[in-house]
Amino acid sequence: MRKIVFLCIVILEIATISFLAGKIYLERSQVLGENVSINPISKDDVIFPNKDDDSGLKYFYEPMPNTEITYKAAWLPQDYTYIATINADSLNERFNYSIDKNSNVFRIVTIGDSYTFGDNVNTKDNYPEKLEDMLNDNSLCNANMKFEIINLGFSGYDIEYAVQRFKVRGQKYNPDLVLWLIKNDDFSDVNELTKPKTDQYRVEISADQALLAKFQKQGNFYPWATKASQELKEELGREGILTYIEKSFEKINDYYIGRLVFVASSSSLKDAYISMLNDFAKERGNTYVYDGLSMSYDKLEDKAHPTSNGYVQIAGEIFEYLKKSDLVSCDSL
Repeated sequence: MRKIVFLCIVILEIATISFLAGKIYLERSQVLGENVSINPISKDDVIFPNKDDDSGLKYFYEPMPNTEITYKAAWLPQDYTYIATINADSLNERFNYSIDKNSNVFRIVTIGDSYTFGDNVNTKDNYPEKLEDMLNDNSLCNANMKFEIINLGFSGYDIEYAVQRFKVRGQKYNPDLVLWLIKNDDFSDVNELTKPKTDQYRVEISADQALLAKFQKQGNFYPWATKASQELKEELGREGILTYIEKSFEKINDYYIGRLVFVASSSSLKDAYISMLNDFAKERGNTYVYDGLSMSYDKLEDKAHPTSNGYVQIAGEIFEYLKKSDLVSCDSL
């Protein structure tokens, strides 16, 4: 009888430890979005700034201020790591920017997901930093003019979270221009509806190494996000998802009425999505759609993110667009 009781106690302890380990792993995964590897960013590297605000968003997250995120994805070369330097305002930046803007400064804010944040490259190599350097090294006016680009992007953000990030961090900088890099997945992701499922499936799939390896061999490095998105499509349908996303786009007008440029690729972005951007631009006014990105960049092994050279190419193409347009002309200061 004692042996049976002892055995039951051991089994119970093992089950309890397993449950707690799984819970910790789940908590760590809840801060992540779609564009991440199977090595999650630690929950210690993020904050949840709007738990008590009126946004209604349950899962919105940001990087922890004044930290360095040292990140290594399991599928990257063994000696490959990158460091994202997060400044005092929770932004992936080399510098801290003053809220007050000098009269000779043209200030750009970038919003978006991991492509804007600069996943898998050091901070100095993300596209907003490279674009800032290009604009300052090739002054469009005179040596006294200075460009500041403030990067609000973060991994896994959807349309709604990009707007919330601007509300929380961006509007106080009083930008002269906002650049919003848009991709196909931005029209299928709704974090507030898929995050719990994505986190659950990440734990389940990552626990089965054979299954995970199978997905990776097929080129699907984020199968948990794929599965959650498929279920969302089944529940809401494409029209329901697009209606939700359209309303999310419109929220930007609550916090910013200035010049806005959607940056996209007509060669990869679906025609229906390009049309949605153009319709929004016409209705909003003061809004432009640059769909000239080639999207033929050097990419990392996950096939989803550019190398540092790829981000330079993105910055270069946006620089050429801005140079040809009147959006950053001397008269705008």
